[in-house]
Amino acid sequence: MIISSQIFLTLFALWLIGLGIWATIKPQAALFALSKMGSTDLINYSELGIRFFVGLAFIGGASLFKLAQISTIFGWFLVVTSIILMLIPRGWHHAYALYWSEKLTPFMVRLFMLFSIIFGIFLMLLLWQ
Repeated sequence: MIISSQIFLTLFALWLIGLGIWATIKPQAALFALSKMGSTDLINYSELGIRFFVGLAFIGGASLFKLAQISTIFGWFLVVTSIILMLIPRGWHHAYALYWSEKLTPFMVRLFMLFSIIFGIFLMLLLWQ
């Protein structure tokens, strides 16, 4: 379980770094992608399914981290919020994504993606120390 969690979290960290780089280079494309979140059942449940499994990986791989309790709490937060988002009407999730895709500016996207890159790198360092 720990090895599979480590592999899954490594892939997640690489995804965060890649997403951050892509959205920094193409913030308008990132905003368009954000506007599509929750727009179809496939997109909605794929997004939430990945979120759910990342949460399980944080829970299952908690012993990989010096502060295992934080990993466990974060994992449970992702799992529980994924389930809640799966239970609410999909249109609410899509409306929330649309709201933010219209409210955020390319500058804000670049700023937030800096945090995505930093968190991805930080996660990689924690996983492979």
